Amino acid sequence: MSVGYSRSSAEDERLRIARNTPPITTTAASGSFFSHWTGTGCGSQITLTVGMDCVAVFNSVAPPPSQSAPPSGCFIATAAYGSPLAEQVVTLRRFRDERLLRFAAGREFVRLYYRHSPPLADYIRERDSLRAAVRWGLWPLVFAIKHPGLAAASALVMLLLVPGWRRARRTR
Repeated sequence: MSVGYSRSSAEDERLRIARNTPPITTTAASGSFFSHWTGTGCGSQITLTVGMDCVAVFNSVAPPPSQSAPPSGCFIATAAYGSPLAEQVVTLRRFRDERLLRFAAGREFVRLYYRHSPPLADYIRERDSLRAAVRWGLWPLVFAIKHPGLAAASALVMLLLVPGWRRARRTR
């Protein structure tokens, strides 16, 4: 008796499609832009194979055209940190994509930000002292995004200390 393995007709069809499928191109629709790929084995450039599960992530709010606007859409942070690839900019962009864009209020905030921030970012980009001030101002937000538990604990400690500090000042 011989035992063998034979593929099902569905597996044969998938293999035939995989061998004969031309490259796939994705293009963002008007009013959206490509953000990144997600899925196991998906990098900045991908070649799809059978069983691969990659998803192209597009954001539905497109930044307005601007000559000096970075492709990330994080205009002010990119101006302050000097690169759309700076760790802090990547953190803010990920927060936008994974948290803000999931909710109507977050999408509205992003829409308003894209509408009004490019000229401000251009102004910041040209002034070193302002870039430093914006980095200093963004630090608590980036810290809170990267370390939410520690940020919440720090805020709680501050809330508990302020009333005591005020009472101590009044008794002097």
